[in-house]
Amino acid sequence: MKRFTLFILCVLLLYGCQPTPSTETVVNKGDNRLEMAVKERAVPPYTYEAPAHWAETISMKTITIEIDADVMMPDTDLHPIRTIQNRAFTSEDILRVLSACCGQQLELRENRMSSGEITEDIRFVMRGDYAGEDDETGKVIWLQSEDAEERLAELRDQLAACPTEDSFIPLNAKDLTLDGMPNVIRNNDGQLWYAKCTSQALNVTVTRNPYLQDESVVLHGGFAGEPLGQGLTAIKISEEDARKAGMVFLEQLGLSDSFGIGEIKKARLAHPVPTETGYEVLSEGYTIRFAPTCGIYLPFPSMFYSENMFFKHEDEYAYVQRLKTDEFEVYLSENGIEAISWYNPTETVLIANENVSLLSFDKVQERIRNQLHYGYAWTDENSNGLTTLHVNKLILSCTVTRMEGITNEMLLVPTWIVLYNDNRSENALFKDSILLINAIDGSIQ
Repeated sequence: MKRFTLFILCVLLLYGCQPTPSTETVVNKGDNRLEMAVKERAVPPYTYEAPAHWAETISMKTITIEIDADVMMPDTDLHPIRTIQNRAFTSEDILRVLSACCGQQLELRENRMSSGEITEDIRFVMRGDYAGEDDETGKVIWLQSEDAEERLAELRDQLAACPTEDSFIPLNAKDLTLDGMPNVIRNNDGQLWYAKCTSQALNVTVTRNPYLQDESVVLHGGFAGEPLGQGLTAIKISEEDARKAGMVFLEQLGLSDSFGIGEIKKARLAHPVPTETGYEVLSEGYTIRFAPTCGIYLPFPSMFYSENMFFKHEDEYAYVQRLKTDEFEVYLSENGIEAISWYNPTETVLIANENVSLLSFDKVQERIRNQLHYGYAWTDENSNGLTTLHVNKLILSCTVTRMEGITNEMLLVPTWIVLYNDNRSENALFKDSILLINAIDGSIQ
C-alpha cells in the first residue's frame, strides 16, 4: 500500500512540473460566443480579409513547424449558419438516387438471389478462405473452413429452391426494402445494380460484393498477393469530366445547394472471384467525396481525415462529441456512376443566421500557432523520428457542432480546415491530418 501511495505522489509531482503554455490554446465555449452569434441579428455583408498565402517557421525544442500554406476562401460576403438534423432514408429517397444514376425505367428482381449468384457462392466455399501467402512463390494459399460441408449443404438447398430464371417487375418505391438485404435493380441496358438500404445507410453498386479502393491503397497492395507500387494507369475518363458528372448527379438529386465536391481521387472498383487471384478489377476511375457547403463555403470531407486529439477544455466536451452526419461519395468511370455510398443523412431545418462576423485572420493564425505548439509539446529526441510538421493548406469550409443542451439539432458553422502532415508521412498510407478551428470563436471543432 505504501509503494502504491509513493507511486501516485511521484506521478503528481511529475505532472506538476510540466511546462504551462503562456497562452490559453482553446477558447472556452462557455463564453457563449457561438450561441450569441446564432441569436444575434445578421450583420451586413462584408469582405473578409486574409492573405492568399501564409508562410512562417516556428521552432520548438525538438521539432520545427513549417507553415507554407495557401489560404482558400469562398468568393462571398455572406457567412451563414445553418441548423441541420438527422433524418431517415425513405423508399422514395432510394428510388430518386437510383433514377439519377441508373436511369428512369427500372425493374426490380423479385427473387433476392439468382441461381448464378448461389452457384458462385458454392465455388467460393469449395475454393476456401484466405490463409496466407507462400513464402517462396508469393501465391495466395486458400483453405476450406471447418464448416465448409455445412455451408455447401445450405447453399445447395438454396439453389434447389431458386428459380432457374430471374423474374422482374416495374420498380416502385413501395417495393424497395430497407432491411440491409440487396434490392437487385435492372435498367434498360440490362445492367444489374445492387442496392443495400437501411434507414441510415444506402449502398448502390454494379456488383454484388464491391471492393472500392483509392490509388493509395492500391500502391500498398490492394489485394493479397498483389505486387506493391502498382498505380492506376487504365483510367479512361478525365478528372474534369468526372467532376462535371458528380455535379450533374447532385443537381439531379436537388442537392447542389447543400453539397459540393470536397475531394476527388483516383480509384478502382473490383469484386471477389472464386479463382486463384481472388479478385477481378471491373474499372478504374475516380472517387468523389461530397461535403456540406451551406450553399457558400468550400466543401471539405473532414470525416475522411485523421484528427489529432488535441487538448480540449472540460467545458467543451458538450460540443466536441463525434456527430454522425452525411458521409456521401460516388465512384465513377467512363461507364458513368458505378457505386454510391451514403451514411447518416441530414436535412436543413432553417438558416439560423444569414450572416455572422468571423474571427479576424490574425487571431485565427494565433490560434493555429498556439494549438500546434501545445499539441506537440510532448515531443523530444525519442519521438519516433518526428522532426518537422508541415502545414500545407487552410480552407474556409463548414463543419457541424452543437449547442449545449440541444440534442436533436446541430449547427453547420464556418470552420477553418488546417491541413498538415509531418516528415514521417511520406511512407504512410494516409498522409494528411486536420485541425478544425471554429471560424467564429476560434475553438476546436
